[in-house]
Amino acid sequence: TPLVNPDQETTFALLGDQGTFMLLGFTVSAKLVKMQDELGIDLVHYAGDLCYAGMSGDLTPFNGDDIDDEFGHIWDLWGIQTEPTAASRPLMTTPGNHESFYNYTQFNSRYKMPHASSNGNGNYWFSYDYANVHVTSISTEECFDATCPQMIWLENDLAAAVSNRDKYPWIVLSMHRPMYCSDESTSFGNKFQQAVEPLVLKYDVDLVIQGHMHAYERYFVCDE
Repeated sequence: TPLVNPDQETTFALLGDQGTFMLLGFTVSAKLVKMQDELGIDLVHYAGDLCYAGMSGDLTPFNGDDIDDEFGHIWDLWGIQTEPTAASRPLMTTPGNHESFYNYTQFNSRYKMPHASSNGNGNYWFSYDYANVHVTSISTEECFDATCPQMIWLENDLAAAVSNRDKYPWIVLSMHRPMYCSDESTSFGNKFQQAVEPLVLKYDVDLVIQGHMHAYERYFVCDE
């Protein structure tokens, strides 16, 4: 971990829904390897759906030729393609819906996020500080009711981050499914927006990283 300097420049690579041979994942990894030293990338954070070892959310017992099952060798491929980056800088992961096969067994066996230091819950919700950035990661596959453990933890974590902003002035939130986007399936007023947006505004989160929709969008909210 680098020394804390609130005024330093910190460069993150932020990705989501990458895959391997599907979704041109190998091409993305090759591009990242080419750019990582040139741009001085300090850390890589993935906003879920890492490798698509399983494509369907409707699980059926494994029968050897079921395309809807999860295949461990795809996780191996993803590990190989990301190794040139992961071997030289931190690689952090937020869970997505395609990690959930068999109760996240493959995902949890291969990647361990720093949940203990933030009183989080395994790879599901946790936070970490890197250089002058505080990153909070939550799972959109978990409960979003106000009384759920993840949501109670999220508010406590963001409140603590705000109180520590003199050391870590940037607060970033990572979650897989978007709070809102132009696609009808994730329109304004969905449960993620209703649950998370008030906290994002209350604690003045600087950046929210999301994936899932396989499209790039960004938003500017005007107070006028």
